[in-house]
Amino acid sequence: MTKKLILVMILALAVLSFAGVYVESGKVVFTFEVDANQVYLAGNFNNWLPDSLAMENENGIWKISLELQPGEYQYKFVIDGTKWVEDPEAPSYVDDGFGGKNGAFLLIEENGVLVIKAVGEESPGTKIKYEINENREDTIYVDEEGYIIIRYYNPEAEYVMIAGNFNDWDPESLEMYEAGDGWWEAVLELEPGIYEYKFVINGENWIEDPNAFAYVDDGFGGKNSVLAVYEEDSKLIVSAPREEQSEVETASIEIPLGVSVIDGKVYFKVEKKEATKAYLAGTFNNWDPQSIEMKNVNGYWQVSLELNPGKYQYKFVFIINDNQTWQEDPFAPGYVPDGFGGKNGIFELVEQDGSLVILKPEETSSQSSSSLSGNYSFTLTYKYDQDIILKGYGFDNSLNLIFKPSDELEFSLKYSGATIDNAKLEFSWQKLNLMAHYNLPLDLAIEGISSGVFVNYDNKFFVDIGALNDVLPFLLWVRFGDFSVYYGNKYFYGENAIFAGYDFEFSSIDFELFGGYFVESSNFAISINTNSKNWNSEFSYVNNIISLNIDVYGWEIFGNYSMLDSSYEISLSAPLFEIYKIFGGYRHSSLIDKSHIGFGLFEDDYSLRLKIRTEASNIFLDIFGEINF
Repeated sequence: MTKKLILVMILALAVLSFAGVYVESGKVVFTFEVDANQVYLAGNFNNWLPDSLAMENENGIWKISLELQPGEYQYKFVIDGTKWVEDPEAPSYVDDGFGGKNGAFLLIEENGVLVIKAVGEESPGTKIKYEINENREDTIYVDEEGYIIIRYYNPEAEYVMIAGNFNDWDPESLEMYEAGDGWWEAVLELEPGIYEYKFVINGENWIEDPNAFAYVDDGFGGKNSVLAVYEEDSKLIVSAPREEQSEVETASIEIPLGVSVIDGKVYFKVEKKEATKAYLAGTFNNWDPQSIEMKNVNGYWQVSLELNPGKYQYKFVFIINDNQTWQEDPFAPGYVPDGFGGKNGIFELVEQDGSLVILKPEETSSQSSSSLSGNYSFTLTYKYDQDIILKGYGFDNSLNLIFKPSDELEFSLKYSGATIDNAKLEFSWQKLNLMAHYNLPLDLAIEGISSGVFVNYDNKFFVDIGALNDVLPFLLWVRFGDFSVYYGNKYFYGENAIFAGYDFEFSSIDFELFGGYFVESSNFAISINTNSKNWNSEFSYVNNIISLNIDVYGWEIFGNYSMLDSSYEISLSAPLFEIYKIFGGYRHSSLIDKSHIGFGLFEDDYSLRLKIRTEASNIFLDIFGEINF
């Protein structure tokens, strides 16, 4: 017995010593073994900032400890400020939306102790062993409006939350209400399916429901409460999971892609394999991007609604790499402009001979305001598949709007789906210029912070103030004729820096010289730009990365080289006839080599390009373009 105990302890210590992420003294510890000058941690817990969480080197192992609340987390390591690497020892992985993976884990609290759980869906058809609760009291039922009611008795609790797979085990999103005499009550809107859950007492203790229909192993020595929701005679009922349906995924009816009516309900179904979550938004829910969650059934996202006859518009909202991506239904009955350069799916629900049917309404047009300008860009990606040649891989689009009601005022926004990528509000009055910029760095020789408030007087004095990680970064700038001096406090790459610039003209060529010094790292930076009538060039050395960009009579050559990891990139674009170009490029790094070649049409109002690219053994086809208006 003693030998077995010692062996178990040795195995536990071995697993702990080689785990990439573990809990120690109430903190989540991230470790990574790599030969590097500096390693940073980036994830959804710090908005994926690549240089805000510096890891410490302990005998060749980079390490950092964070205080995190229970929830789902994704992360990557950033080596020397440029190379993003997944954790080879992560508890689990999710698609990062760029052909790679993010490390992922679920942090939950069990009996007052934080534990880490892998994130990922079970394989369809996997049998689960449920322990039926034979001694339960009847505290779970369906009310007259179709809501699932779960009651729990605890007169000592200050407040109670409920967390389960219906809300991604979030311990703070669903609060139970006091029902009197020590009872707490949860009101849930659930589709037919099998659900696991626990109660969270006073934000600390996670416990199972003593009156649950059934229990299942939570993987950490405890149990999750289980209830099953079924539909019978058009009404919902709750019970323990039935033996014939106790699978992770079930599909009792065949639902076509797009929108359809089955048994009086309107079903929406779409395929998006790279999404970790999916929602339905439309005129029926005021375009709320998270109120109608879709379920993954046999690899397809689907949901059903009870709708009255009428016309409806809708879109799907996918969560990919923790970002929202809005996409129209490729199988929608019809489309109308969404006002942002894209389309909404549209259908009309009518009653014929006592049954609901879907009709295609006439498409409508929208008129753009004359005070608006901007551009719409899109990228459609296919991946080579040896079975079907080309497989749809993804679609991205963005809309950049510029509203300029007068010479003094300008407002711009860039959208990706319903997500604001960047925004700018600029106001000018006489010699004073004020600007607020969000996720949009100022046009400087070296890129600084992305968000801040900028004040410029007569183009001779300016200051830009931002906020980042409990630090107040700012940039002070003074100009004397053609000479300028900058001082940045945590403004460039999170360091204090001093820079100087000088502009002059020589032999009909404009020169812009810029250089300076980073105080903390003792590194220097330099930028040299030259512009003439038929050619221009840009050279820079920043953070041990050398970059060169040359444009000569329409021929464009770009290259960069990292002195930290010897990675490099080179690309070429050449004019072909009047409005066509060919282009290609190659990128080498220690992780993966990438190359591409393409052909494009470039007009003043629009462009359209076709690109074939390779990443390791994968081959992709990109069709992308831009429309200016």
